[in-house]
Formats: sequence, structure tokens, C-alpha cells
Amino acid sequence: MYSKDFISKIMYANNLSEIISEHSVLKQKSNDSLTGLCPYPDHNEKTPSFSVSSSKQVYYCFGCKRGGNVYSFLKDIRGFSFTDSIEYLANRASIPLEKIKSSYSDFKKTSKNNKDIKKDFIDLNKQALKYFSSQWTKLSKDSEVTKFLNNRKIKPECIKELNLAFSNSQWSGLIKYAVDNKLSLTKLHELGLIQIKKTSQHKVELTEDDYYDTLRNRFIFPIHSIQGELLAFGGRSFGDEMPKYINSPEHILFKKREVLYGLFFSAKYIRSQDYVIVVEGYMDFLSLYQAGIKNVVATLGTALTDGHAKILKRYTKNVILLFDGDQAGKKATEKSLPILLQESLYVKTLTLDDGTDPDDFINKFGVQEFKKKINLSQDLFYSILNKNFDSYQGGAIDKLSIIDKLKPILNSILDLRLKDLYIKELADRLQQTEKWVINALRPSKRESLYKKSDKSFLGADSAVSESSDSTTPVSTNNSYDKSKTDTINLNKIYPAELDLINLSLKDESYFLQLLGQKKQEICVSLSAVAFFNKLEQIYGQNSQKFDRLAGEIINSVFPKSAIMHYMEKPMCNLEKKELDQLMSDCLKKLKTIKAQNATKHLSLKIKSKEFSQDSLEKFMKIQKEFKSPKQESKS
Repeated sequence: MYSKDFISKIMYANNLSEIISEHSVLKQKSNDSLTGLCPYPDHNEKTPSFSVSSSKQVYYCFGCKRGGNVYSFLKDIRGFSFTDSIEYLANRASIPLEKIKSSYSDFKKTSKNNKDIKKDFIDLNKQALKYFSSQWTKLSKDSEVTKFLNNRKIKPECIKELNLAFSNSQWSGLIKYAVDNKLSLTKLHELGLIQIKKTSQHKVELTEDDYYDTLRNRFIFPIHSIQGELLAFGGRSFGDEMPKYINSPEHILFKKREVLYGLFFSAKYIRSQDYVIVVEGYMDFLSLYQAGIKNVVATLGTALTDGHAKILKRYTKNVILLFDGDQAGKKATEKSLPILLQESLYVKTLTLDDGTDPDDFINKFGVQEFKKKINLSQDLFYSILNKNFDSYQGGAIDKLSIIDKLKPILNSILDLRLKDLYIKELADRLQQTEKWVINALRPSKRESLYKKSDKSFLGADSAVSESSDSTTPVSTNNSYDKSKTDTINLNKIYPAELDLINLSLKDESYFLQLLGQKKQEICVSLSAVAFFNKLEQIYGQNSQKFDRLAGEIINSVFPKSAIMHYMEKPMCNLEKKELDQLMSDCLKKLKTIKAQNATKHLSLKIKSKEFSQDSLEKFMKIQKEFKSPKQESKS
């Protein structure tokens, strides 16, 4: 894991407003503040309410109440994990990744070599895409490519957004481009972009004449990582040429089981809509995406894997499978269910009329009809259950046959609540007790021999919960999560404490005024005390750099809006003299509240006769102090 110093270093080496500007146009509002339309996909505002503080490196939307630092933004908008964000920001700022200590020098050397190879491969892929993209300028109106684009109704803006390209029919177009630009043919071969001719495979030394282009006369789909790195390519033939689809072979950058096509573009929509549609191929993805249904990913034409399930889990728990309606597609859909259930995902299936694909359906019935289909998508388990009961006659053999078919699915479920509901439904249909179904799902003695530790059996004896990285920034939500004990809840603090907090973040002079004082003598609420103690701790850890406080503490509080009031009216418009007066008023108000609380407490003691002479003296002293502020105000 990277050190806190490194995490902080790369955060402040990047300009938050520049990163956000890639998603929303920001305009200068004041010396420190920029404003623009909220970039969150589910907040379609017309009047700008999104604010960014350049000096403090934080953002906040006064409309949808979301805010945070650069890590929060990358997680919410681009779907990055915390590690993804660190690597992205380090690369963006040209800062070498921090070396993780290891006693294995060989391992470190190998790791460095792999990073160098990956960088070279990414650069080569970029060059290849540059070549493929250059073909657009040579496109004629009556070409096969133009006919393909028109027939499939592929929009120019979608081509641009997804970086789509095409390859011509030449056998050595990319090779000539590589030679002219002094690119390594050996590495292009490792990437699978060029192949060695059969007649040259025996040669020790190869020249450009010994290779040919892999992707010829094809529509090109660049495949990106979630960070936007160009990993590989997919190519679809324009006509009936087989194979219809060609993917780059697997290499150090590209593992099909760990990559979902389009996720780099769709992650923010998946997060905001809290569900994902999984399709099989590039064209299905393209059809939905350009129709405005952007919370979609594709499996590169391969079966859905546990790696894919783990990736999806980072963005949503709700998955809708939209695979081909033929037998192969139905089989792939059913096989996907236990894989997704093992990651505690909720799975539905979407079936289109007459086995049509998304493109045909949308062209025939329109986007709104497709959205209605999405709303009618069925729980995949119930779909499989119904299918198995089609020929059910109620006999003992039928019951056991259904149990055997559903056992792998039910025993893969980690969400015990969901499992209980499915078992209850199955028991009702079989007209058996739930206990009978549970016993029937237990592994046989033979299965037990091969499964010494059956972690998947009925969730047995183990409560499984999603692990969370304590270093990962807390995602903005609408309710306070009590399980996150390191999060400071500012929901119920006094207004004067809230103003004091925002004054301390707005102007360093107010923060320094409170620095070193015992916060329990100033604040009333324990949460406010905890906040100021945390703030001072961060201040010390960051070499007393005041501007870093807001960005560092924002993910430690709930709600984030509580510490953003200094960025909005009226506080943002107050003059220094007015702010000084507000600071003074807050301190006086809190002193009064503390005196009132102490008086109430001691009064109760006196009434209950549980007081000493010392308690009585304290009571009199507080009463005197409580009256003095009022007397001062009158004079």
C-alpha cells in the first residue's frame, strides 16, 4: 500500500479543476472559486450549482449535495478504485509510483521490467490507433465502410467519443506506418497487431516483408482500461468475412477475463443509475450507448467470468444480462448466474422479442420501448426456476431432478437473505418444507470428500460481508453509516459549531485562533470536538499547510455538505470584519450553551439532593458567568 505522504503528494500535484473541466465547463467565480453545471450524470441542472475551490482542492454541488476531493471525484465519476486513482494521478503528474518495500530484489526488478513493457505496449497501441484513425480522412461516400456505418446508423459523435476507427484492406498498411515511424515490429507482433507469414516462420531474423497486418478491412473498437489506458483492439468485419470478430490476443496488458468493453465510458452512468446492462459484443454496446442507454458494458464475446463479476461489484449490485436469444445465449445467461451470485450481486435477465438484438429492437420499436423492457426484466433465478417447472409433474424424481439442477446456483449465493427467499419459493413450488429443501441442498458424502471446506454451502455457519478498503475514500450517500466508526457525524451539532468549523476551513487566522486550545472547553458536541482534533492532526501531518485541510478531511465527515458552507452564501460573501464578528458570536454562543447545560445538570443534582458543597459552589460560579455576558451586552 502507498504511504499517506505519497497519496497526499500526488493529490496536490494535480489540479482538481482541470480534471473536473474534462466533464464540465467551469467558470471563474472569484479568486479561489470556480463554478459550473454539475458533472454527475443523474443531476441534470440548468443553473450552475457546482463549485470548486482551487486552493483547497475540494468540490461541492449545492444542488445534489455531493462533494469531496479528487479521489472522491474519480471514484464517483470514473468508477476508479482507490489504487486506480493513485496510479492515474501519479501518471498524470509524471510522478513515479512510490516503491513498495520488498526484501525480494528479483521481484522488484521483474516488477520494474513489467511496468516498462506495459508502457511501451500502451504507447504502441496509441500509435496503432493513430494509424487506424487516419483512415477516416481517406473514406469515400460509396465505400464499404460508409455503407456499413449508414446501415448500422452509427453516429459521428459516437465514433468520436468512443475513439472508433477502421482498417483498410491492405495487407501491410500498419507495417509500413510502423517502419516509417520507427516502431518495433517485434512488439507489434507481441501485441497481435501484425502476424508472421507462414513462409517466414522458420527465419531467425525478420524484416517488414515477413509480416502482414492482422486487422484488415474491419471496424476497429479500441479496448481501454478503467483508467483510459489503451490495452487492445477488437475488429468487426464489414461484410460476411469470417471470423466476424477478431480480438487482440492476451498479453501482459490484456486479459479478457478481467476487461469489460466500454466500462471506461460507462462507469459514471452505471454508478449514477445503480445498475448495469451486460451485453455480449461490441455492436450491442454501441447500439445501446448511442441510443442514450449508457450504463452498459460488453464481455468481448467471451463467457462472463468471476473476474468480470468482481469488476461489476465495484460499481453496482444490480446486473441485467442481455445476451443473444439463441440457445448459446440462453446457456451463457444461465451459466453467468452462479458466478454473479458468488459476488453478492442481484441478477436479472432481459429478453427481446423474437430473439432480436438491441440494434434491431431499437430501430424497430424505439428507445422508449426498450426502456420499458428494462423495467420488465425478470429475476434470473425465477426465470430459470420457471423453465425447470415447465415439465414438472410433482413426482419424487421430478423434485430431486429440480433440486440437482438448482443446487449449484443456490449453493453459490452469499447473500443469506436472498438465499432464504429463493429457498422459500422453491419449497412452496415443490410443496415441501424449507427444512427439506435445505437438507436436499447439502453436499453428498462424495461431494464432501472433494470439498473439505465447503464455503459455498448454503452460507453455512459463516456470515460473509463485503470487505472495504479503509484507505478508500467514502462515497457520498444520503444516510449516515454507523458502521464506519472513523467517520465524524456532523448532523446533530449546534449551528454555532457548524459556523466555527466553516470559519476554520475558510480562513487560516480563525483556525490558528483555535489551534492548541482544548476543544472540549470550546465545543459542546462530541462530534465537533472530534472534528477539530482530527483537523489539528491533519494540519500537523501536512507540514502545517492550511490549504490542504479541507481536501484531507472531507472524506472523514458526514454529511460532506456540513463543511462546505464557507463556499456558499452568505458566508462566501462576508467581509473580513463581518467574519470576525461571526467568529466572536460563535464563541460567545457556545460558551452560553455550555453554561446553560451545566446549570441544568447541577440543578437536577440539587433537586435530587445528590449534591455537595463543591457542586453548589460550581452552580453559583456558572450562574455568575452566565449572567455576565448578558450584562456586557446591555452596557
